[in-house]
Amino acid sequence: MPVSGGRWRRAARLGGLATGLAADAAGVLALRGSAAFHRQAASRLAQALGEMKGLPHKVGQVLSVLDDAIPAEHRQVYAEVLGRLQAHAVPLPWSELRPVLAAELGADPDRVFDWVDPVPAAAASIGQVHRARLPSGQEVALKLQYPGVAEALAADLANLGGLVAALSAVLPAGSVDHLVRDVADRFREELDYPREARVQAAWAARWAGDAQVGVPAPLLDLCGRRLLVSAWVDGLDFEQAREASEEERSAWGAAMWRFTWRGVLEHGWLHADPHPGNYRFQPGGRLWVLDYGCTQALPEAMVEGLATLGRAAVAGAEDRELLPPLARALDLPAALDPALEAVMARLARLIVLPMSAPQPFRFDREYSGLLFEQGAQAKLAVAGVALRRGLATPRSQGSVLLLRTALGLAAVLSRLEARADFRAAAGLG
Repeated sequence: MPVSGGRWRRAARLGGLATGLAADAAGVLALRGSAAFHRQAASRLAQALGEMKGLPHKVGQVLSVLDDAIPAEHRQVYAEVLGRLQAHAVPLPWSELRPVLAAELGADPDRVFDWVDPVPAAAASIGQVHRARLPSGQEVALKLQYPGVAEALAADLANLGGLVAALSAVLPAGSVDHLVRDVADRFREELDYPREARVQAAWAARWAGDAQVGVPAPLLDLCGRRLLVSAWVDGLDFEQAREASEEERSAWGAAMWRFTWRGVLEHGWLHADPHPGNYRFQPGGRLWVLDYGCTQALPEAMVEGLATLGRAAVAGAEDRELLPPLARALDLPAALDPALEAVMARLARLIVLPMSAPQPFRFDREYSGLLFEQGAQAKLAVAGVALRRGLATPRSQGSVLLLRTALGLAAVLSRLEARADFRAAAGLG
C-alpha cells in the first residue's frame, strides 16, 4: 500500500508506539536503566519505524549510527537493532513500485529495460533500489521513490510532536526533539531526486579514475522526479565488511576518511550521510559511496577554517589555538562565553584527533564515545549561553551537518575498527 495512510492514521500509529513503549518501561523493574528494556524497545522501534517509512524511518536510521540522543551505555544495542533500518527495511511489493517506474519513464519498463529484478536490493526511508539491465548489457540501479512518501512527509511534519513523544518514552526528550527536527529539515531535500542526480553526477566526475574511491555515475537521461538511475555496483555490505581482515577494514576506513575530508577541503562539498548502508566494499580497499540525497555545498570561509584547523592540530597547536580557525569555520561570534570557548576547543581537538595523533590511528568505541559526549556537551553549552546572553550559535551554512557527519563517520569507522594513517588520507600528511 502507499506510504502515506493519512495524517491521522500515522498520528495514531505513533501514539500507539509511544503507549506501547511506556507500557514496556512500566513492566521492567529497572525501567530505562535495564538493558533488557532497551533491547526490547529498540526492536519495537525498528519494526514500527521501518513499516511507517518516511520521516520516522529516517530518524531510526540516524539513531542506528549511535546518535548522541541515546545514553552512552545503551548506544550499542540501538546501533545493532536499529541497524536493520539501513539496508534491510520492510520493502514495498514490486506491484506498487512498477507503476512509479512506468510513470517516470513515460513508457512500459519492459521496452526500456531487458530485465528488472522485482526483489529489491535495498529498501530505506524514502524509496527502494532494484537491479536492472539495459539493452546495451549495462546493469543499473533503479532508486524508486515510494508512492505517497511526499504526502507522508507532510503528515509526519504535522505529527512531529507524536514522533517525539514516541521516542521520548525511551530516550531523553530534549535530545529527541532536537534530533527529530534536525532530520526533518534534511528529509525535505532528500525527496528531490533531480537535485540528487545532478549532485551525484558532479561527485562521480570529481572521483572518476580514483583508485580507492568510486561514485556510481547516474544516467541522467533516464532519471526523473521519483526515479534515479545509476551504474550498478557490486560489493560487500557493511556487516560483511566488518568480518574482513584488519588490513581490508583499515584500507576501507582510510578511503572513507579520504572521501569525506578531501571532499570538504578540495571540493568544498560535504557528503553528510555516512551511515553504513551508503557504502559498498570491494577487495583491495576500494570503497564505493552511494546516496547523494544529503549533501551540502560549504562556504569558502568554512573550508578555509577547517583546513587551518587541521594543519594547526597536526602542527601541535594547543586547544586554545584551535578556537580561532574553528570560529572562522562555523562563523561563531567574536566574543564567546569562556565556558563555551573551552567546550568548543575540546570538541575541535577530538574531531581532528585522528589526524593530529601519532599515526597510524585506530578508531574504537572509546574514541567515538568521547567524541559523542563532547558533542553533547557542546550542544548543552551553546543552549545555555543562548538562554543567558542571547543567540550565540554556529551561523555558517552546513555547521549542523558538519558535526553530525563527524559523529556518524566516527561511529562507522569505530565499528570497522579501522587503523590507518588518517593524516595522509586527508591530505595533511
